[in-house]
Amino acid sequence: MDYIKQLLFEIAHCNAVTDSRINGNHPCSTIINSQTGNAFQLPEPWNGRLDSARILFVSSNPSYDEKELFPTADWDNFKVEEFFTYRYDDLQYARTPYYSTMKKYAGWILNTPIQQVNPYRDFCITEIVHCKSRNEFGVKKCREYCIEKWMNQILDCFTGEYIVVVGKTAQECFHYTAQNKKIIKVPHPQAKGYTDEKRKRIIQEQLFT
Repeated sequence: MDYIKQLLFEIAHCNAVTDSRINGNHPCSTIINSQTGNAFQLPEPWNGRLDSARILFVSSNPSYDEKELFPTADWDNFKVEEFFTYRYDDLQYARTPYYSTMKKYAGWILNTPIQQVNPYRDFCITEIVHCKSRNEFGVKKCREYCIEKWMNQILDCFTGEYIVVVGKTAQECFHYTAQNKKIIKVPHPQAKGYTDEKRKRIIQEQLFT
């Protein structure tokens, strides 16, 4: 089994899920216990091709919807890998405001028409916290723990050119430097007061500095 595939499985089956259920003082206990569905939705390692994408987007954490079709503990590893690697094939996911904005950001960074941006070739999406919650609930309590546990390993697997940190919550604690990679900070899609023109200008100012 190659290293990237193994890392995907390790994050999806993170031992912090079990540990936090035993220990209420665990930094992940708040976010893990926030899920309300019958089956716990697994931590989300990344979406797309970490091994080939030119851009890695890093945001706060994945949003939670108990009705979403999403990997749970009873999924086998093949299904889990297929889901996260080829997530962009799901038209429902590809229509979300977050995905649409990341596609715009990728086009502006790569100077490529938006309709020609290929998610598998051009970008991959991950987070500083991999467990799901609504409105970033519990993220600040566990983000340092999750970053220390997983972020270096994810960045070591990413061979692309750009690391794009999305939103204030992620930017507050993302302190990495990477040789031969450009780190860009961009507003979250839900951030108020930003037009497309302003978002594009923020990116361009960082590209050429």
